[in-house]
Amino acid sequence: MTRGAGLFALQELDLRLTALHGEIARIESELQGDDQLDRLRVEVVQAQADADAALANANAVDHEVSELTRHAKRLEGRLYGGGIGNPSELVMLQRELDTLREKLAVADGELLVVMESAEAADAAVRATEAAVQAREAYREASREPAEQHLIHTRDELGVIQTEREQLAAQIGASDMSLYTRVAGRHHPAVVRLGGDSCGGCHLPLGILEARAVRSGSELIQCSNCDRILAP
Repeated sequence: MTRGAGLFALQELDLRLTALHGEIARIESELQGDDQLDRLRVEVVQAQADADAALANANAVDHEVSELTRHAKRLEGRLYGGGIGNPSELVMLQRELDTLREKLAVADGELLVVMESAEAADAAVRATEAAVQAREAYREASREPAEQHLIHTRDELGVIQTEREQLAAQIGASDMSLYTRVAGRHHPAVVRLGGDSCGGCHLPLGILEARAVRSGSELIQCSNCDRILAP
């Protein structure tokens, strides 16, 4: 293996290690919490608060209707009971009853609306609770596969780390230092030749440079982008 090829292989291992660390972090975060489930639980609380408010409003309107109905019945009893003989008083009672009936009609219409709102709010509570239950069931069902995936990913991480250590031990200190320096500025730091051109910036190399990269006689960097070249 040429020096450039060795650094390219090391870079491939580093990329895999980065991906594995990211995957492990993702799985651990997924196992520890669930943003979607948290959001659904908040929605249940809000939906229940809305339902409670809607029910309280419906109860208030229903009480108002009941009071208006009782008042109307009392007026009807006085008006039609025969106990009042004064025509003026009868006219006043009739007007009062007519006004009360108008209020009662309005209240009845409002009661219908608020009852429908209360029913809709209650349905929203049931829907959000069902969504929470479904998400909880999904998390429970997916927990074991996620835990197994985490174990396998950690095992692979250990294998790749060992391979990386073994390969790094075969690479000279100066080459490792160069790789670290270039990797701090370029991603990727090591690129393959594309014909006779740099695989990073795609500018052509000199004939002697391209030949040296292919033969592995020395470690070559692109004169334009500074990346390390591998055959």
